[in-house]
Amino acid sequence: MHRPDFDIEGEIIWTQIEMFGEKSILVGAFYRPPSSDLAYLSTLRESLSKITKSQHSNVWLAGDLNLGDIIWSNQSVKLGAPKANISKELINIAADFGFEQVIDKPTRGERILDLFFTTNPTLVTKSTVVPGISDHDGIASIVLNTSVKRSNQPPRKIYLYQRANCEDWKADAQKISDDFASRDLSVTDAENLWNELKDRVLASEEKHVPSKIVRGKKTSPWITSQIKRHQRKKQRAYNRAVKSNTPEEWERFREIRKSVKKETRKSYRKFIHDKCAESTKQLYSFIKALKNDNTSISALKDPELGTLITDSQQKAEILSKQFQSQFPKENLEDLPIEPESKIPSMPDFIIHEAGVIKLLAELNSNKATGPDGNFSQISQNYSRRDRLGSQNNFSTFIRYRCSTNRLVDFKHNSHF
Repeated sequence: MHRPDFDIEGEIIWTQIEMFGEKSILVGAFYRPPSSDLAYLSTLRESLSKITKSQHSNVWLAGDLNLGDIIWSNQSVKLGAPKANISKELINIAADFGFEQVIDKPTRGERILDLFFTTNPTLVTKSTVVPGISDHDGIASIVLNTSVKRSNQPPRKIYLYQRANCEDWKADAQKISDDFASRDLSVTDAENLWNELKDRVLASEEKHVPSKIVRGKKTSPWITSQIKRHQRKKQRAYNRAVKSNTPEEWERFREIRKSVKKETRKSYRKFIHDKCAESTKQLYSFIKALKNDNTSISALKDPELGTLITDSQQKAEILSKQFQSQFPKENLEDLPIEPESKIPSMPDFIIHEAGVIKLLAELNSNKATGPDGNFSQISQNYSRRDRLGSQNNFSTFIRYRCSTNRLVDFKHNSHF
C-alpha cells in the first residue's frame, strides 16, 4: 500500500506492508544524485520525521545515496572525503532515527554506494552483494525476517513416579541385583558393564513407571475463563450480525466487542501488577516473551568462504575454529622427554559402600537430568533397601566405577 503522506519533494517513495498478526513494515526507496548538496539530504530527514510521529512499525530504507566515503563499521568518514559534510549528515540521520546500515561489501569499486537501513537489524539474517547492472559492480541482496523467531520448546517426556508400580518394579530390581551378584565385576569391562546396567534399569523404569509427553504452550495467562466466555459471546453476536445484517445486531456486536476489549485490558494490567509484586524472575520472563529482537547469535562470516553463515551447527564450528586459532600448534612429532617426577604418587584410597549410599541419598532428583537421563531418581530408588530391594550390588558397581573412572556417562555427570 502506497503511503503518499510520507512522500516529499525529491526521489523518495514509501509503501506499507500489512501482515496478519504481525507489525506492519514501512519500506522506502531513496536516491541522492551525485551532484546534490546538503539541502537535498534534508528532505530525507523531513520524510523520516513524519513517519516517527505516526508509525511504530519496523522501517526499511534502501537506495543509492552516492556517498561511498563512509566507513559504516565505525560510523566515520574517510579522511579527505570530498563531501564529508553530507556524509556526516547521513550518519547523523541514521543515528537520530535509530537506523543501522547493514551492507558491508563494496557495490562499486571499493565504495559502498547502495545502502540498506533498518530499525531492527536483528531481523537481518543475510547480507550479500550479487553481480550488478549498469555502472554498479554489485547489487545488495538482503535476506531478513518480518518478525522475531521464537523457539518452541520441544515436547519432552516426564515420568510420574508417584503412580509407579512399586511391587513389580521392586521385583525387577531384585532380579537385576541377583544377576549382577553372580558376576565377578573385577574381570568385566567397566564400560560394557555400565551400559548393560543402565539399559536394564531404564527399561525397567519404562515398563513400571507411567509417563506423559509435556508440550510447551503459547498462552496469554491474563485471559481468564470469564473473558473466554465473553469472547465466545462476541463471536456469536458477530455471526448473528452477519446473518441478519441489521443495524440493531451490528450495534449489539460492537457493544459486546467494546466490553470484551475493556475487560481484557483490565485483566492484562492486573496481571502485570501482580507479576511485578510477585518476583523479579516472573516479571523478566514475561518481558522476555514480549521481545522484538532476535537474541540468538547473529549470522557469522565464514573466514574461508567469505559468506554469511546462518546455520547453528556451522556457526558453532566457526566459533570453535576461532577459539582454537588463538593457541599455538605444537609439533607432536618432536616432543621432549618428560623427566621423572619427584612428587610421590598418591596412595590408593578405598571407597566404602556407606559413602556411596550417602552420595546417592543426597542426589537432587528435581535437577535437570544429565547425559544418563533420569538416573539421579533411579539411583536413589535402587540405593534404598526399603523401597526396591537390596542395594549391595548397585553400590558395589558404583564403587567400582569410581575406582576405574573410565565410564563415559559419568565423566560428564554433574551429580557425582
